[in-house]
Amino acid sequence: INRFFADISELTRLKLDKKAITFKFTNNTSITKLYGKEIPLSQVIINLINNSADAIETLPEKWVELKMDEDEKYVFFHIKDSGNGIPEDIQNKMMNPFFTTKVIGKGTGLGLSISKGIIEEHKGDLVYNSQSQNTEFIIKLPKV
Repeated sequence: INRFFADISELTRLKLDKKAITFKFTNNTSITKLYGKEIPLSQVIINLINNSADAIETLPEKWVELKMDEDEKYVFFHIKDSGNGIPEDIQNKMMNPFFTTKVIGKGTGLGLSISKGIIEEHKGDLVYNSQSQNTEFIIKLPKV
C-alpha cells in the first residue's frame, strides 16, 4: 500500500505543484496489502486526482485529499477536493462514455466511465458522494 500511494503521489505531484494545489494522503486502515491489478487501480485514482486538479485550479482554496478507510468487508478510497460539488444534472451523466464538461482538447469524456469499469472489474464500486460539502468520489473495493 505504501509503495502504491508513493507511486501515485509521484505521478500526480508535478500537475498539482504546477497548479499550487495542496495534496494530502491519509491511511486510516491497518491494511498493508491490497489485491488487484495495480496499474489499472492506480490509473483510476490518478484520473480522479487529475480531474480534481482541473476542476479546482481557479479556486482561491486549492486542495485534494486522498483518504483510505475500511470496514469489515471493504476498503474505501475517498478522493475529495476543495470544490463545491457537482451539479445534479451533471451527476446524472458524468459516468457516461464521452460526456465531458471540459473544453475541447482538454478531455475525451472517457475517464470516469473507464474508471468505473475498472473498479467494477475488481468487484467494487465507484460513486459520487452527493452528501459531501466538497466534491468527493468514493472507491469501494472488497477485501480479499
